[in-house]
Amino acid sequence: MSLNVFKTAAVKSSLLALTLALSSTSIAAEKLKLAHFIPPQHFMHHKVFVPLAKDVAKASNGELSIKIYPSGSLGKGPVKQFKRAVDGTADITFGVHSYSPNLFPKSMLSVQVGASENATDATSRIWNIYEKHLASEYTKVKTLGVWAASSVVIISRDKPVRTMADLKGMKVTSSGSFISPLLEAWGAVPVPMKLPEIYNALATGVVDAVAIAPSAIYKPWSFGEVAKYVTVGVPGTINTLFLVMNKKKWDKLPAAEQQTLDSLTGRDFSIKAAQVFQTVDEGAVEKARNDANLTVIEFSEQEQAKLYEVGSQVSSEHLKALQAKGIDDAEAAYAALNQ
Repeated sequence: MSLNVFKTAAVKSSLLALTLALSSTSIAAEKLKLAHFIPPQHFMHHKVFVPLAKDVAKASNGELSIKIYPSGSLGKGPVKQFKRAVDGTADITFGVHSYSPNLFPKSMLSVQVGASENATDATSRIWNIYEKHLASEYTKVKTLGVWAASSVVIISRDKPVRTMADLKGMKVTSSGSFISPLLEAWGAVPVPMKLPEIYNALATGVVDAVAIAPSAIYKPWSFGEVAKYVTVGVPGTINTLFLVMNKKKWDKLPAAEQQTLDSLTGRDFSIKAAQVFQTVDEGAVEKARNDANLTVIEFSEQEQAKLYEVGSQVSSEHLKALQAKGIDDAEAAYAALNQ
């Protein structure tokens, strides 16, 4: 064989290697855009989304990457997060079900009184029924995660809340609509409000209290700065959250990259995200107990029983309303959630 043949083969081999390298670089350069509305200081950003991006890059050897757009930089406000994934404004979006309750009536059943004990328990129960009862709410997207936040606390400006009777007439807001019927049934006046508006409303007395996950006592929301009391032991009020992907973008990914995402998301990822919430929230309550500027109050077992009884009636009425709207498997989903 002549020297020229060897040279030709070497050139072809080099060109092939260069082509493969350029192809790999091109793939790596195309980042998936993950959009959320919370500030980068929020623990969900640096304890859930940033680690996910790092894990994806590592598992794919850099062939798949995620760039995160926090603070609504791809669209302000939390309400349209699901829509932004559907229409491709972002490849992946994080959102809160209660901002679009009409889209997720069954996914939000875990917020009902008695449906779960804590964030990780609620998340596990959600995934136990996902395929049979909840998947129909996510047909327009690829579901990467669905998880629950911790039970809410009541952060009150200047009135201690020790009993259900103390709530009567109090103007109480929350970060979503999921708890409004409960607040009303417990005697409060629910005031729907967007999360970024709550601090000033609480500081100026526009509202008397906020019902929200304990982490909001401290940064980034810092409601504890403008309040005196934190009441814990509120039953059955756990918010739910999602991480979803544009379906066309998902379908265009190579099978290997789809497998990478599947291996790092889904049930296990969701339970880890819930555990992050639960750990941070438990830490916030413990910090508040030692905070000289705050008084932590715990509902007694007797008061919790009262709240639970009234809340159970609200849940029953809610299920009837869903059935009336034609959501025929609502009661079956709720029963399965409680098994």
